[in-house]
Amino acid sequence: DHVLHKKFRFRCATFYKTDKYVLEKVGQKDRVLVTALRSIQDDNDTNDADDDHERDNNSRIIHVLNCHLSGGAAPERRLRQVHEALEQTRKWKNAAENSLNRQRKAKRPSPKNVAAAEETFRQYYEAGVIVCGDFNSDGNTGVRRLLVEGAVDPGWREELQYPGVQLTSKRREQPHAFVDAAELAYASNVCDGDYGEDHGAHGCRPATYVVPNLASLLLSPVDEDADSPFRTEFGNQFAKGLAATLSLKAFCDTEIEH
Repeated sequence: DHVLHKKFRFRCATFYKTDKYVLEKVGQKDRVLVTALRSIQDDNDTNDADDDHERDNNSRIIHVLNCHLSGGAAPERRLRQVHEALEQTRKWKNAAENSLNRQRKAKRPSPKNVAAAEETFRQYYEAGVIVCGDFNSDGNTGVRRLLVEGAVDPGWREELQYPGVQLTSKRREQPHAFVDAAELAYASNVCDGDYGEDHGAHGCRPATYVVPNLASLLLSPVDEDADSPFRTEFGNQFAKGLAATLSLKAFCDTEIEH
């Protein structure tokens, strides 16, 4: 099944397997689709198929923040979009806690209802969080600092791209300790914004474009003279660059002649 963001032209969609997860909640935020998914405990994972309480205790909540953040010169909006989406998960946790307190303070507290509320609160308190999608930014940004460092202060700036833009008028923070998955997997530093083709000992972060370096295809010299000026051409020049990258020079030369 899936959930689709209800707003914007380029809308996010989060897909999930209905035999693995149940959709608990949906938050429609500014260019971020927030979902709370609860895992389904397989009957085969417990020796007693009738022990519903045990299966519930093994369930977990995972929040998925599926982003397509604002592009261009809007670093302050990108930061606000991610922070507001994370705030939605905090509100869901607070709602579960408030529900538990109401059950405990009822005139005639029901042990069954209290136990159910306790389990729901546990699931939201221990919930995992994934922030993914198109951040429309790269390097040491406010979004990355909020996720990895946990907070962004009013005096902090994105020095390389927007040194004069104040990202926030007040401290924005969140309680989770996020790790950049690609940075961890490829042992590379995202803050330098380097998506180069030198894989080195541990490899490099994968490119997020059609090719590792699009400029190498579009900004090749017009002829074979190394002193020729760089030009952007989407006709023969693109075909030549693509042919060289894919080792199809002979084939593409024939196509160019035609």
